[in-house]
Amino acid sequence: MSGKSLLLGLVLVLAAGPAMAAYMDWADSGGKDLGVPPWDPFPAGQYTHNAGSKLYSLGGDGSDWWNAREAGYVVYNDTEDWSGDWRIVTNVAIDDNGNPQNGWIKAGLFVRKDLEVGAGNGKEKEVNAVSAATWSNNGSFQYRLSDDINMANVQGGAGRPLMVALEKQGDNFTGQIYDAGTMAWLLVHTQAIPNMGPDPSVGLFLCGHTAGHLETAHFWDTVYTTNLADPLPAPTAAPTLPASFPNPSQNPHPARNPGDPVQDPEGVAPVAGGWGVLEVTSRGNMGGLGAALDALYDGGIRYQYNLMGPINVNDHEGSAANFPNDIGYGSRYAGRPGNIDDIAFLARGTVVIPADGEYSFYVRSDDGEEMTVTQGATKLVIGDDASWQTNCFGTVALTAGYANIQVIHREDGGGANVEVAAAPGNTTDLADFTLIGQPSVPARTSYIPRLYEPANMHQSLPGESGTIQAPGGPALALAAVATSMTNQTISSMTVDVINHDDPDGGGPGRFPGDLPLPYDAVGPANGTGGVTGTADDDFGLLVEGILDIAVEDNYLIGYRGDDGGALQLLGGNQWLGIVEDATGVAAIITTTTLDDTLITDANTGDSTTVGEVHLTVGQHPFNLVFFERGGGAYVEMFGGTVKGYYDLITLAGQPPIDIPEIEGGLQLIPEPATLALLGIGLVALIRRKR
Repeated sequence: MSGKSLLLGLVLVLAAGPAMAAYMDWADSGGKDLGVPPWDPFPAGQYTHNAGSKLYSLGGDGSDWWNAREAGYVVYNDTEDWSGDWRIVTNVAIDDNGNPQNGWIKAGLFVRKDLEVGAGNGKEKEVNAVSAATWSNNGSFQYRLSDDINMANVQGGAGRPLMVALEKQGDNFTGQIYDAGTMAWLLVHTQAIPNMGPDPSVGLFLCGHTAGHLETAHFWDTVYTTNLADPLPAPTAAPTLPASFPNPSQNPHPARNPGDPVQDPEGVAPVAGGWGVLEVTSRGNMGGLGAALDALYDGGIRYQYNLMGPINVNDHEGSAANFPNDIGYGSRYAGRPGNIDDIAFLARGTVVIPADGEYSFYVRSDDGEEMTVTQGATKLVIGDDASWQTNCFGTVALTAGYANIQVIHREDGGGANVEVAAAPGNTTDLADFTLIGQPSVPARTSYIPRLYEPANMHQSLPGESGTIQAPGGPALALAAVATSMTNQTISSMTVDVINHDDPDGGGPGRFPGDLPLPYDAVGPANGTGGVTGTADDDFGLLVEGILDIAVEDNYLIGYRGDDGGALQLLGGNQWLGIVEDATGVAAIITTTTLDDTLITDANTGDSTTVGEVHLTVGQHPFNLVFFERGGGAYVEMFGGTVKGYYDLITLAGQPPIDIPEIEGGLQLIPEPATLALLGIGLVALIRRKR
């Protein structure tokens, strides 16, 4: 030690044995947040020093002093020579009134190669060692042997230690604790750390472990010696301890009913053509919607911006959910490094309601959300804070004019996404929904499969094979087709498109221009075995064809019918829907649903089933099985490469047939100048999706 340190004065402490040990008072050079300020730790730490009582009180945050980084608050001494042998000892108490958030709050002594993190010269993870008391995990000696590798941990003792000691002898570092269980000193671990460097920093540290919450720890009679033969001192009585450091960002949100406006300090408001958005990070774990509301109300690092167009946000670490072409979180592009975890997200927008009627709304996020639609006294609240990745729907009657939307979303770790959509009418079929503010043209071209040649459509004689019901409808439909073939009553024809119904009122489906089925109520359109006067009930339909793929991509191939069916498609090495067994007889095994953008049920009425499969350029055979169990009937087959943007599958060379019923979503309120030009103050919202 330098001669300067001797001026700090000598403190005589009663030793454990008869010998008296001379320890010197440790003094600080300053305090700082260690980590990646300002977002970890946040809020900022602080400390006070009472020279009379030799008391240091630290308020510290930080996600953890562990594998990812050293994050916490330190009071350090880097003006003395810590390159030789030394031991530093302190009494420690974690404030019982500090509302501790985690059992791994750590408070104790540290040695670190340097403290240059945040100044451009150091790293988040550097060689260090700590001897610490934890809130509920006893004593702990932790160390990092080399920069950028993970730390190691050795625990010891019973209960929270009363004192901790950290010692250096050559390249060996030792952590000791005064064990609350045995009321004696306990050596926890000794570790060689040759990479500590010649000029480390030494001092007190506190890590709150739960980012966004300021914990408090007190240290008194902090002393050191360069004579390792000096015995360890005994605990000394605590001086009068000050109150814990306040948590200015921990004010809980005011009591509210679901759907009430968030009382955010910024007063986030809608903007023309977009949303007003607030994201709060570094506020701690978003373990529930209440935590997100607390953060939005007051706390954390805050990013406020205008999001133009739809809410379709993804941090690109997790699922993209149901709608493609996601964008990133605003905080992703606002200087915060690393993963996007623990976010509170608030968005407000105003949509134009084109006409009186019912409108359905949809929200989905990966951890929890609440969406509120209000128009005067009318309020719709939907969301799910208990499940992961849940599609949430709600329908409300609105009048022509405007409606306000508030969206709250919480991200609690891992991949993150949130999306908001709407549809006219009362529906929960995602095929009907478009993102609010979504342009009418998808972000990329949707490649449409075509028929390589006309497909063969076979329809069994209605009622010939008895009643066809679900479950088991597709298998019964195949059996009905086989029976008609055996009895030579099958009706067959070639088709350039699968978009058929019967004249009894079963269709049309989603696509226009329906064609008659091979059989109708009067008789066969082609083939033998007239059924004049017979109702078009209980028949099976089998379509055999070949898809022609011009561009290799992931294709979404679907069918829709009023009762049910199954699709078999050879793509790469996987089959969807039905397979052939060892005897060569087609048998239904399952309907494979790889795309959850559409409501899927192959065995009940009005079903839509879509499968996603990677298709290479060339020809791919398929079989479509459909069954009709009563009343009118329709069946159609479609596809594309962008979710929700599908066309009927037609013969190669023919123009595509779009889906006019799939409409654009509600539009966000436009610029005032646009309203004036329109003259009516409204924008036509329901548009063709393609």
